[in-house]
Amino acid sequence: MKPVKLKLTAFGPYRDSEEINFEDLEGNRLFVISGSTGAGKTSIFDGICFALYGSASGSDRSEPKNLRSDFAKDSVHTSAELTFEVHGTTYRILRQMSHVKKGNKSATGERYEFFEMTDAGENPCVERQIVSELNRRIEEILGLTFSQFNQIVMLPQGEFRKLLTSETDNKEAILRKIFRTEPYRLVAERLKQKKDEAQERFKAQQMLYKEQVQAIAGSLPQRESALFEVFAQGDFQRSQLLAGLEGEISHYETESIGLQERYQQSYDFHNKKMAEFHEAKGWNGRFDELEAKKRHLQELEQQLPKVKEWEQQVIAADQAGMITGLEEQVMDLVANERQKREELLRAETAEQKAQEMNRQAQQVKDEEENRHEQRQAAQQALIRLHDMEAGVKELEQQRTAVQQLEKAAIHARTALQRTDEQAASAEQQLTQTKSFIQQLEERLEHFDDKRDRQNRLAEQQRVLAEYLRLDQKLEGLAEQSTVDQAKFEQAHKAYQTMEHDWFANQAALLGSNLHEGEACPVCGSLEHPAKQLGSSAAVNQQAMEQAKQVLAQSEQKFRKTEAEEGAVREQVALKREELDGMSIAAEQASAQLETVRAEQHSLTGELEQLQSDKEQLRKRKVTFVEMEDQLLRLKKQQAEAQHSAHEKRSAHESAQAVLESKLTSIPEALRDLGSLRTETAKAQETKDRLEAAWQQAQDALQKAERQLSEAAVSLRHSKQSVQELQEKLEHAESRFEEALVKSAFATKEAYQEAKLEASRYEELKTQIEQYKQDRHTTERQMAELESALAGRGRVDVSDVEQALAELKADYERALSELNTSKEYKKKAQAFFDEVSDASAKEAAAEAEFARIVDLYDTIRGQNDVKLSFERYLQIEYLEQILEAANERLKHLSNGQFHLTRSDRQEARGKQSGLGLDVYDAYTGQTRDVKTMSGGEKFNASLCLALGMADVIQSFEGNVSIETMFIDEGFGSLDEGSLNKAIETLVDLQKSGRMIGVISHVQELKAAIPAILEVEKTKEGISRTRFQLK
Repeated sequence: MKPVKLKLTAFGPYRDSEEINFEDLEGNRLFVISGSTGAGKTSIFDGICFALYGSASGSDRSEPKNLRSDFAKDSVHTSAELTFEVHGTTYRILRQMSHVKKGNKSATGERYEFFEMTDAGENPCVERQIVSELNRRIEEILGLTFSQFNQIVMLPQGEFRKLLTSETDNKEAILRKIFRTEPYRLVAERLKQKKDEAQERFKAQQMLYKEQVQAIAGSLPQRESALFEVFAQGDFQRSQLLAGLEGEISHYETESIGLQERYQQSYDFHNKKMAEFHEAKGWNGRFDELEAKKRHLQELEQQLPKVKEWEQQVIAADQAGMITGLEEQVMDLVANERQKREELLRAETAEQKAQEMNRQAQQVKDEEENRHEQRQAAQQALIRLHDMEAGVKELEQQRTAVQQLEKAAIHARTALQRTDEQAASAEQQLTQTKSFIQQLEERLEHFDDKRDRQNRLAEQQRVLAEYLRLDQKLEGLAEQSTVDQAKFEQAHKAYQTMEHDWFANQAALLGSNLHEGEACPVCGSLEHPAKQLGSSAAVNQQAMEQAKQVLAQSEQKFRKTEAEEGAVREQVALKREELDGMSIAAEQASAQLETVRAEQHSLTGELEQLQSDKEQLRKRKVTFVEMEDQLLRLKKQQAEAQHSAHEKRSAHESAQAVLESKLTSIPEALRDLGSLRTETAKAQETKDRLEAAWQQAQDALQKAERQLSEAAVSLRHSKQSVQELQEKLEHAESRFEEALVKSAFATKEAYQEAKLEASRYEELKTQIEQYKQDRHTTERQMAELESALAGRGRVDVSDVEQALAELKADYERALSELNTSKEYKKKAQAFFDEVSDASAKEAAAEAEFARIVDLYDTIRGQNDVKLSFERYLQIEYLEQILEAANERLKHLSNGQFHLTRSDRQEARGKQSGLGLDVYDAYTGQTRDVKTMSGGEKFNASLCLALGMADVIQSFEGNVSIETMFIDEGFGSLDEGSLNKAIETLVDLQKSGRMIGVISHVQELKAAIPAILEVEKTKEGISRTRFQLK
């Protein structure tokens, strides 16, 4: 990715739109971004990151809402637009943030654009211009996630050294984001879930076993047996429990066999006695039945007179039934004749009423017919009132319009007064704010100078403190070097003495074996005039080796201290040069440090107050701009209000004149629409009442004439019906009297007494039949029982019942004991099966739990080397990064440093494996990277970032890293290291990369031909421009 053009709007210190065209570099691929503190240098990096990924470059600025400029107008939206090039294709991306404008309740203005730029125009890179689509497509095109981009392309403040100096956990998080090893961490989390589930299953099986033991003790009766001896022990094995349960099963099985035999014997005795009891009870029951039949027959004999009476009633009812039909016919005709006479009376009365109603209706019709002129007058009055309604409505509308116009005129006049007051108040507040801003600007005139002075004092304080620390360390190392040198010389002298004695003793031993005439094994001489006598000190080979080891250790310690003293001495010399450059005498460093601290403390208080004033000035300027806008709006509203008040007053006066002219054409009493409608309603009511009365009179006469005709016809029919019924009744009565004379009844009263209701008649016949059948059945059954019981007598069953009850209790007791024994055996067998099954399941659950725990501990790093599976994979990436980083670090450190992965375990059992050490060739020792100086850490961090870029490019074939931005402290480098760093950046530039560096170091500015200058105005807003040498 290579940036072409960046446009920032209302972004950080850039109030308006600020455009940075990287093509203005004119081929210079290495440039410095320079400017005062707070000018907005880092905001350029933030703008690039926000345009690409929607977030700032540093973790402390991760909230996008904080990127909005405090100086921006409310109507301007914050946005970042970047034109960039990847693999020869040019793209343009825009991200615009939403914000809540003044007077609104919700944020508006959010917008996103992502296009590919071609000669023919712009083509959209995504189907929908939304955040998720943009983020996905950006990662596809660049081949980098946001975390990868921030580690190898954009190196922001505070993030640069994290990979170098952070703990293993932090490095793990960084490498996880960059190399996407998250799935391997999730493997551990999934295994943890499985471990927890397996542990719960194992615990459940253990709990089930405990519950089973408790259930066994409470379910089986205690007795002297192996099982309860096991329970008495308290702590027992499952095999003992199972053996005890087998004993219980065997015991209850044997017991059940004996109880079964006892139960069967008792049951057979009971059945035999039961058969005897039932036989005796059966004969006694027959004697009881015979006695009951005799009593019942006596009852039937007593009912016989009553039954004969019922039979006579039935016969008389049958005879009366032969003439009942004629009687009913007479009664029906009498009832009809009475009804017809009543109808005749009603018809005569109705005919008289109809004649009277007809006379009255004719009289009313004549009266209404005489009111014809009144009906005509009411019709004319109603027509005139309807004609007036349109005029009154128009008058009413005109009056309403006049009232509305009057209200509008009053409202406009009030609004004008209110706007005049608001404009006057706004002008006064604007004048006061402007005066206060001038005062603040005067107080802040020297703010930047004091800030620069504070930065210089901070740099001086840092250098002085570092010098004093190194100088004190040098004194300690010099003293330690003197001590170590003395120890080394002492050990060397002791070793030489011991070596001399050793050689002397060896020569004496050799000489003791020389004889005259024999050749010396050393020189070959045959004569031995002066044999070595040896040393008085006894020296053996082991003592020689120990002395040699002591000498080597003291020499190594002395050389190490000497080398460390030399390195610190060089650092002290460099710090002296820095102090000379600051015009500070090294001899007065301690006193000068106190002076600098005091001045800085005083200056810090002033700057805090000035910073507060500056913040207040920024807010007041924003307020001033808003107040200016508000005053302009009020002036505009004031003019509009004056124009509106004049127009509404004129309209009201015109409408009032028209209203007054219309009032003359309508009577005063009818000018109100309600009054007019009331009068109209009254006239309508009068007209309707008169016409209704005329119509009702005509209808009433017609109805009376029709009713009179109907009443005459009805009267004629009623008279004819009465005459016909009288003739039929006389004939029917004659026939009934003849039938009654021919019947067996002496009188008419006797006939009436013989008649029965149909239900009573059927009831008597049924009772007579039932009585005859019951008597016959009882007599037949008595004869049968007397025949069967001939020669037999009753049996006493009380003794049999008592014996039967005793036998029943005996066999039920035997059955209960048998069932209890079987139940205990069943329970014991069930407990045995459950315990066996639970033991097998618990063993399986325990084995599974142990297997998963072992795998989980291995994967998550709970092992001897404290190394997780994910970190094991990350080590491979880290080793490749270190290999690429060391190639550059070797050049930057003149071969002094070499980064290695540390195998040491972190303190307090923390996860390990990603720690870094540095091998120092000057001392021959390996130490923690945290012990490196600030400049050394910078070089190592830069090499790590470049190494990571190389590794990612090798893994991601489509990634093209053509740009690198560095926002970190080159000021911590000495002159030699700075030159080396510049050479490294130049080499990177030669490989085709664009390198942008934020720095205050003058040597870096002088060495790099292109500068992007960021200037901050007195108002607090910033501008940018390129300077080419």
